[in-house]
Amino acid sequence: MDISVIKERVRYGETDQMGVAYHGAYSQWFEIGRTEFCKMKGVVYKELERSGYGLVVVELFINYKRPLRYDEEFEIHTYVEEINKKMIKFGYRIIKDSKICATGYTKHLFILLSSFKSTDAPEEVINCFLNK
Repeated sequence: MDISVIKERVRYGETDQMGVAYHGAYSQWFEIGRTEFCKMKGVVYKELERSGYGLVVVELFINYKRPLRYDEEFEIHTYVEEINKKMIKFGYRIIKDSKICATGYTKHLFILLSSFKSTDAPEEVINCFLNK
């Protein structure tokens, strides 16, 4: 299984009054990881969109395990959990000092931007994710 690993740091604006990372920051970190994972696999969102396709989030799940605090460094691990011609599910792990702080996933549908209707993904995109 291919995994991308990105190093990040908790920014002040990503914390709440208690000094821990605000829960909404995790979905943004997932997006950062997902974008980098796609680039690593040769799938660039802009090119996908120029071809008339979109990849929309239809489900988001986060399981918080340990808090992250302002200025702490952590890693975003991103990988594909499931893929078929209509949908892709990305998995995520947020890790600090080899300890899992959060896990989660996002499910995405491939759509035609012209109609916002679900469609089959281009075969070359699926092949990029499957290393074919």
